[in-house]
Amino acid sequence: ENSTISDCNNTFTKDQKNLVLLVMGGNGFLSSIMCLIAVSMVICMKLYKNFIYRLAMYQILSSLCVSAVQTSFITLLNYDGNIYYQITCKSISFLVEYFLWIKLLFTLCLVFHLFCLVVCLKNFKKLEIGYVLFSILFPLLYSWIPFIHNSFGIAGAWCWIRDWKDDCATQKYLEGIIEQFVLWYGPLFISLTLSLIAVFIILI
Repeated sequence: ENSTISDCNNTFTKDQKNLVLLVMGGNGFLSSIMCLIAVSMVICMKLYKNFIYRLAMYQILSSLCVSAVQTSFITLLNYDGNIYYQITCKSISFLVEYFLWIKLLFTLCLVFHLFCLVVCLKNFKKLEIGYVLFSILFPLLYSWIPFIHNSFGIAGAWCWIRDWKDDCATQKYLEGIIEQFVLWYGPLFISLTLSLIAVFIILI
């Protein structure tokens, strides 16, 4: 059935949403397996004894968390907006935001450490616990903010920060759009730009 979930002008039909959720959930499942294989190799080869490899493993573990949440999108098949799906969707939305930030911060910590090691000739190995605590705890300061404006929910075919109201693509949700850019896209762009600059300096 290709009918939309409401009378609004949706971006996706119900069947299209289910297809997107299956693809994303399947991709998350495969990514989870790859992350588990990578972690298993690090453990079997005892690479975790090297600090740099441990930092890389933390990044892989954060990727595993993101992939696991992405896999959970499959539970939203045939989403009908009842209270169970609403609570599930909001929970998944928060976890997506939180784990994406953990992954980003571990990546930044890895790049920062390599930059200091190669360019500044300083080894901040003693900061390992600090890297871990910073990456895990810092996102808790702001990942919950979309709850204030009830911004977590269906965002297209999946769950994240909503950028339109009531699943209607024609009714833009300004608070959600602002939160998307302030809480993710903006910091992501700045972080990736700084990381690329740091990697370029390291390589030259």
